[in-house]
Amino acid sequence: MSTSRIALANLRFPASAEESIALATAAIGEAGTAGADILCFPECYIPGYRCLSRKVPHVDAAFLDRAWSTVAAAVRSAQITVILGTERIVDGTLRISAAVFSGDGSIVVTAVSAKKSLKGPGVYFGMGVRTRLKWSLT
Repeated sequence: MSTSRIALANLRFPASAEESIALATAAIGEAGTAGADILCFPECYIPGYRCLSRKVPHVDAAFLDRAWSTVAAAVRSAQITVILGTERIVDGTLRISAAVFSGDGSIVVTAVSAKKSLKGPGVYFGMGVRTRLKWSLT
């Protein structure tokens, strides 16, 4: 039986959406150097978790695409699997989601929560999980 080393990204709350990308990519590099096979991030690490005590600005599809592309490059370099807590726009609304990147940097699975963000900066509401799976078998 083979063994996998799983790392948990226990990072500070990012000061901005931009910083969340920088902190995430640095953590991916460190996890790869330390020999991790899988790195798991907290919920909504990119762009930052929306709650009453933290103001996270609304992000658009262009920001998310750029963030995921930057993360994908870091994943390719580190050659590890990453489970990234992020947001995704579904039907015009930000949703809590997770994106799983394989070692080649491709997103192999996405899962979208039923929790919605208020339009613009706000907090999440709703319950339950709706999962969308996109598999890439190589």
